[in-house]
Amino acid sequence: MRLTRAGSLVLALVAGLFAFAAPASAGPTIRVTQNWDGATVAKNSIVTYTPNVPAGTADSRRFAITNIGNTTLNITNAASIVSGTGWSLIETPASSLAPGAVTYFRVRILSSTGGTFTGSVSIASNDTANNPFGFSVRATVDPPPAPNITVAQNWDGVPVPKGGLVTYTPNVPAGQADSRRFNITNTGNANLNITNAASLVSGTGWSLIETPVTP
Repeated sequence: MRLTRAGSLVLALVAGLFAFAAPASAGPTIRVTQNWDGATVAKNSIVTYTPNVPAGTADSRRFAITNIGNTTLNITNAASIVSGTGWSLIETPASSLAPGAVTYFRVRILSSTGGTFTGSVSIASNDTANNPFGFSVRATVDPPPAPNITVAQNWDGVPVPKGGLVTYTPNVPAGQADSRRFNITNTGNANLNITNAASLVSGTGWSLIETPVTP
């Protein structure tokens, strides 16, 4: 079999193409994924927890760290990668990963008050191209249940505003009693406790003749 110089050149080019088709990753390389669905977490991205979290209830997500490089990945802050009000690390990743190895960490949100909370995940390592590898976590916490008092005039249903003035009309003759009945309604989503039910009226000539009920 004879091989021309042109043929030698073609073979050399083909060999070169195959050599560059799948280059090995030099050094350690970090990759972070969402463990619940396998989606890759991009550097500087935001991971949003859904649905909303009730106040006082914890919710957490598990993430995976994979070393896709060809040397050991060393994480230098494994126990302190999470920060932010309401956020905490409840599963700590391994600090050293061989090539191809995987480790996991879990990030929790827990708040007794409502609002939108944003935390930070920052992973320091010897991956010089991604040091640190950071992203944000975000969750909306629903407010806790709370009572809400409303007062209305029972005779016409008109609401009585806080600090308002209710005038009895017409004038009342001396020595005769006149009274008005009011409604208290709890429009909230937790029990309303009235702590002064028997003594909520004061002032010369005024008295409480029907006491409201409190749970």
